[in-house]
Amino acid sequence: MPVARSVGSAEGLVEQPSVILARIRENNDASVNHALLDTLDLYVSDVVARYEEEGPLALATDVVRQRRWVQSLIPLQMQPRYSARLLTIAGQLSGLLSYMSVNLGRFSSARAYGIEAFQLADYAEDWELKAWVRGTQSFAEFYDGQYRKALAYAVDGRRFAGRGAQAVRLTINGEARAHAKLGQTQEAEQAISTAYEVLSDLSPEPGMSSCVSFGLYSEARVASNAATAYLALGRTEQVLDLAGRAVTIVDTSPSVWSQALVRLDLATALVGGDRPDVEQAAEVARQAMRACQDNQIESIRQRTRDLTTMVREKFDDPCAESFVDEVHTWLDEGRGNR
Repeated sequence: MPVARSVGSAEGLVEQPSVILARIRENNDASVNHALLDTLDLYVSDVVARYEEEGPLALATDVVRQRRWVQSLIPLQMQPRYSARLLTIAGQLSGLLSYMSVNLGRFSSARAYGIEAFQLADYAEDWELKAWVRGTQSFAEFYDGQYRKALAYAVDGRRFAGRGAQAVRLTINGEARAHAKLGQTQEAEQAISTAYEVLSDLSPEPGMSSCVSFGLYSEARVASNAATAYLALGRTEQVLDLAGRAVTIVDTSPSVWSQALVRLDLATALVGGDRPDVEQAAEVARQAMRACQDNQIESIRQRTRDLTTMVREKFDDPCAESFVDEVHTWLDEGRGNR
């Protein structure tokens, strides 16, 4: 029988993993052992679980603090059974900070953290983490408009992923979307097909996986990424189908960003289709904006700007003009919260 969860009543009753980790650090006097490493693993998992609800503005400062402390342990003479785990944890923290930096629009920091994370994963001989980092480096280049670099990182990551869990993220989030932005229709479709093939050989969890998960993408996240790729290819019918199915799942998840991003793709498809409907698109976009009013990230801001550009170019009526003004106000307000 599931335990009832009440955020309000549970607040403050127990400590966050970061608080417990600080106490364990004190108890261990800067030595590395299984208790410390186990708690660091829990800390990383907690950041992943909380990320889409709280975002980089709430979490980045503490992750930076923990990353700096872990660095102080790395030069110590450790037993081999501890060193690889500590290097992997350090790489995960740097990788998370790379992802957070993209969400904050800090691409230079994202690239630097990515280089560091990959180096640490290499030292740890952790191929799965190397594949994950390449996916995050691809993600950074994609949102900085460097689509060929995004593609190159994703393709390189496949060397380490094989047919494992990270291959799904690399093909759908990395290759498919970059190919689509480059206008390479056949290659994008092949990447989408490959992602679904690999996913079918594995066992995805139901629901919506976290965007920063170190594990396997869920089917809903694959579908939402496929929708984004098809949108860049102008295949609006596929976008409406995939995003329409994904939205029913993301609405049951805590990810306000996924709820927003799927709706922005839907709205853009409604504007760019054969029978454009600016009024319906504007309403769907408003739902997206309400979902993340106080927690805007770079990907949402970019897609919202792209949508308004399309609306401005295709429509010349009071409804479109009012919507564009509304979005500009929303973006300005969001900038003040960052």
